[in-house]
Amino acid sequence: AMSFITQATIDKCLNKERRNPFYSDILQIGYEDSYTIEEFFHLEEVPPIFKRIPIYLHLDLSLVNDRTGISAGGITGRKDIETRDGIKVSMPFLTHMFSVAIEAPRGDKISYAKIIAFICWLRKSGFNIAGISRDQFQSEYLAQELQSKGFKVDLLSLDRTPDGYIALNSVLSEGRMDMLDVELLQKELIQLQKDSVTQKVDHLPGNSKDVSDSFA
Repeated sequence: AMSFITQATIDKCLNKERRNPFYSDILQIGYEDSYTIEEFFHLEEVPPIFKRIPIYLHLDLSLVNDRTGISAGGITGRKDIETRDGIKVSMPFLTHMFSVAIEAPRGDKISYAKIIAFICWLRKSGFNIAGISRDQFQSEYLAQELQSKGFKVDLLSLDRTPDGYIALNSVLSEGRMDMLDVELLQKELIQLQKDSVTQKVDHLPGNSKDVSDSFA
């Protein structure tokens, strides 16, 4: 196994002038408490122009033990990239809107209803949500609920193939992203390793990749 994404690669895209609307990387919110996800989201940190851009969310879901990672971003422009043959190609430039990890308090579990309510709140607040993707873990109910509310929901697993992370590595290496400075996300990204035999991108035992999965 070898390291996959380096801090130097991330630094090419990091924007420390913009702030993640979630001031805490991890929110402890469960099924039994009265907290909502949206009450920790600072709308004033999102430039109004970004609300009009079609954005996409990914949900890396869990229920009890792991965290649920939620990230969003969208295409905000183009950037010319020079290929190995010296040919310039226009490629999408992406803007990272937010990332957060949801963790159930001890003895509680993550509320999918609160995740659905947060996404509905984003739309009500003016965000143009063009699509939502989710992994396979216990997510069929949540997908059906979101679809019933008019959202486009797709199935996307970051565990089955390394394609998502390979694409992300290319975007970061080419400087094609305006990326927020989220400490947990960066930590997860630089701890990822790619198996040279299976080509699978994964974390080491004891580490996590819930937010990095949602980001990728």
